[in-house]
This record gives sequence, C-alpha cells and structure tokens, in this order.
Amino acid sequence: MKFNITSYKISECGYYKQGDKVPHHHYRTPAIFFDEFHAWTQSHKIGEMVISRRNAYPVTVSEMQRRPDSDDYLLTTWNVREQHPGAKILGISKNSMPIGRAAVKEVKMGEDSLPGIPTYFFIAAKEKVLATVRPEYAVINGHQDLDEYLTGYLFRHSKFVNSNNMLLPDELTVSSDLKAKKAVGIQGAVGTYFPRFSSQPNRTKSNIKYLRENPSKIRKLIHSMDLANETDKTKQGLLEKTLVACGIRARPAIADRMRIRYEIDMALDKEVLDDLIREWEEKPSTWDDIGFLLRGKVAPIWMDGGIGKQEIEIDVAGGVFSGKKLLSALEKIKPSIV
Repeated sequence: MKFNITSYKISECGYYKQGDKVPHHHYRTPAIFFDEFHAWTQSHKIGEMVISRRNAYPVTVSEMQRRPDSDDYLLTTWNVREQHPGAKILGISKNSMPIGRAAVKEVKMGEDSLPGIPTYFFIAAKEKVLATVRPEYAVINGHQDLDEYLTGYLFRHSKFVNSNNMLLPDELTVSSDLKAKKAVGIQGAVGTYFPRFSSQPNRTKSNIKYLRENPSKIRKLIHSMDLANETDKTKQGLLEKTLVACGIRARPAIADRMRIRYEIDMALDKEVLDDLIREWEEKPSTWDDIGFLLRGKVAPIWMDGGIGKQEIEIDVAGGVFSGKKLLSALEKIKPSIV
C-alpha cells in the first residue's frame, strides 16, 4: 500500500514563560519528552489517555512502538468521531492497552468502545523530527491534532505537573490526575509557564538555487515570521515599519504568540535578491522565512525550501496497520525523512 510521508521539525516541546523561546529545564530535548511519554502510554488504558479539545474531537493513543535502543517511535493516535444511529463505524475498546495493535471492530451505539479513525506518525526524537504517515486513501494526516494532543499531555499528565496546576521541581515526579485543567497557564515557583508542543514543516534548502537563476520572474515577496517574543526588538521594528508603510501607526498588542505574514508586490533584480538571501542566511531568526511568487507559478517558493514530502510503498494489509511493521519499514528510509 502507498503512504504519503510529510516531515515536520519539532519547534517547541515543554514549558515556556511568556515570550521565551527556550523551554524550562524539565524537557531539555524532545528525546527526553518522548521517553517519558512512551512510558506513560505503556502504563495506561486507551480510555484513560483520551484528551478532549475545545471545538474539536477528542484524541487518544491506540499504539506506540519504540525501536530498541533508539529514540525512534511509531505512534498511532485514535481520532474519536461521533457515532450516529444506524451508521457503521470502527471503534477500539477503551480498556485496551496501547502496547500492540488494538483490536478494531464495527461498533454500535452504547458499546464500551471509542468510534473513530487512526492516524500514524514516525518520530525521530533525537533529530527533532516527526512525520505524518498517511495511507493513500486517508483524508487527514492528523498533524495539527497531534500537536494539540501533546500540548494537552503537557498540561494534564506530565510527571512534572500536579493536580493543582503546579509545575514541580525536577526532583519531584508526582503524576497529575486525569482531570482536565482549565487554567491557561501553569503556576511554578518562579511564575507562569505555558505548555507547548508544536512542529513546523521540515523544509529543504533546494529553492535558493532556483531563485538565483530566475530573479526577473519574481513579482511578489512574502514575509512570514513568528512574533513570540515581546523583547525581540528587531522583529518588533520590522513589524512597526511595515505597519507605518501601510498607514497604520497604532502599535498592536502582542499576545504570547503571534504569526505575522504579509505580502508586497515588487520586482527584484539579482543584486537585491542576493542581498536578501545573504541577510536571511546570516540572520534566519530575524526573518524566519521569505517566500516569492514568480510569474507562471501558483504557489510561493520559500527561501527555506519545499516541504519534505515523499510517497513510499509499504507491504502491509489494509485496515488499522501494525505499528511494528510501519516502524520497521520507515527506519529503512529514515535519512530521507529527517
């Protein structure tokens, strides 16, 4: 069966003070986080790991496999869906453990099962990469749902958070209870922390060469940046200059995180393009990413390259796939994913 693989770089993983880009010391690397998360999944039933989300369906873990002596995983999440009278839908038992592939069957209204659909992820924690593994017939890849689920885990179930929304010191490992926490932040000994897990498309660097060869075709510049730091004066200055140029002089209030994207119709010659590329390569954190619309092209070409996508054939039967088989197959092509 064919699977579509899309690679993402883990950009946030842990607890952050407002405006900070470096997490609190509880999770120094994604490898530490996923080691703990994997242990948690192996000791809880599927029904105990359901995390509800505002304006979205709940998600749980139905299987998580780890390659021996490594930080590589295959994670299968179960995306709970509504069950309508008379409709046929697959479900898994709430009382199953996610150690192996959970038994899936057609369920009826009222059964002790979770109706829904699976999504699959390859995680190379040491390389800070996760990839969606979408069967060719599937509509969703579950990427956004996973980011939100793991943020919910940090908020509710991490061993560093207790039932009173308190972020605990490293030496304490009191597990939180299963009650949903309603606060927007977690109180620690030195202030409020925000649990975050997020990942961004893992881009290649192949597009710069193409842009250098076609500067005369550029008709629009697109600037995308993440304004997560109130104290980042360089980015604040870029934003304010842009707003003034657009006739807006009132400085906007910056929330904990803000994604800014603006487009400018412009033509660039080779000299100006080379200057932009050089500045972006020297100070990528200032610009985040720059894209260009070229004549004859519908989608932007980003300086940071194209999203890492590929299609592979894996010898597995249909239905809900074995995590062990998927992990074994994906390990063989890991260099092309990370």
